[in-house]
Amino acid sequence: MSDEGYELSVSEDKIIICAKNNTGWFYATQTLMQICSYNSYYSKYENYIKIKEIKIKDTPRFKWRSFMLDEARYFKGMKQVKMLLDEMAFLKMNIFHWHLVDDQGWRIEIKKYPKLTTIGSKRKSTQIGPLQWESPMQSAEPHEGFYTQKEIKEIIAYAKERHITVVPEIEMPGHSTAAIASYPWLGTSREEIEVPIKFGVGKDVYDVTNERTYQFLTDVLDEVMALFPSKIIHIGGDEVKYNHWKSSASVQKYMKQNNLATPADLQVYWFFAKSYGLVIP
Repeated sequence: MSDEGYELSVSEDKIIICAKNNTGWFYATQTLMQICSYNSYYSKYENYIKIKEIKIKDTPRFKWRSFMLDEARYFKGMKQVKMLLDEMAFLKMNIFHWHLVDDQGWRIEIKKYPKLTTIGSKRKSTQIGPLQWESPMQSAEPHEGFYTQKEIKEIIAYAKERHITVVPEIEMPGHSTAAIASYPWLGTSREEIEVPIKFGVGKDVYDVTNERTYQFLTDVLDEVMALFPSKIIHIGGDEVKYNHWKSSASVQKYMKQNNLATPADLQVYWFFAKSYGLVIP
């Protein structure tokens, strides 16, 4: 029997559950609740549920069964997240991919950089209407919200009780406009910008030549890793507007000095490898 597998047997006078560990037992109880909702007879007058006889031997086909929630664009709050985790548990999903950082909002408290939430978690309006990038239609209503580290710990504990691992997403080096709006020295232009109200790819990206940028990302990831027990943290690396780097004299000089003639996508990963002393062949 696998770690998440179980056997469930319902007969006329008993219910038997066999599992290798607590996770298998938990999933068996979820199946039993599902059976009670569609394969049973309930009498509110006689106050009992009669379940039809059934035998189930179940084990997951996929080890990674994930749901991703993007709160960078729309903040949901703890109540909604807990409801989502309940639904995930009912469906035996075990990975909650929590998208907390993007151009349109920074949703996680970082104690060393308070402006990420005092500035980066707020925007003046929100794109509405057609599902297309750069739509001119706007709500004209402010949107804001973020999770304190105390709230994040509570949600992680809630997920753990339901055998769900929380994987945070901290985007870099693109999708970083909310952070740059909070601390303009992080960007290649050094210009003061606002948190975007449109859902296209952001106005600026992290400056790979600035040592303070490396320190910022290290500090952020240190706090994130201290919060989340997950062995995996998603850092993105996608949809970077390379024109920011191409138009930056310091970045071009940096590229030549380090003999970086690789495709643009590999430049992204080289950036992180240098930060953490990794070796890329």
